[in-house]
Amino acid sequence: MSTGWIRLPEGLGWLRPQLDALADLYGQQRRDQDIIPAFEQTLADGLNEADYERIQSFFDGEHDAVYGPDAGAQARAALRDALEAIAHPDGAAPAT
Repeated sequence: MSTGWIRLPEGLGWLRPQLDALADLYGQQRRDQDIIPAFEQTLADGLNEADYERIQSFFDGEHDAVYGPDAGAQARAALRDALEAIAHPDGAAPAT
C-alpha cells in the first residue's frame, strides 16, 4: 500500500517513513474497532515509545504556539481521517 499521496499535517512530516506500516496496522485494527480506538491503538502499537510520546505531545497541543491554535487537535483529526481513507477508500467502513 502506498501512502505517498497523503499530505501530512504540518509538524508531522517526521512520520512519513512510518506511514505505510501505520496504515497497514490501522486497517487491521479497523476490522474489530471503531475509528478512534483503532487510531489510538495503531499509534500505541505502531510507534516506538519515543515517537509515541512525541506524537502525543504534539496532539496535546504542546506545539500549538509554533503551528497555531488547535494545531495538535487538527493534526490528530487529519491523520486519523487519512488513515481511514486508506483503510476504506470507498467510504464503506465495517460495522462494529
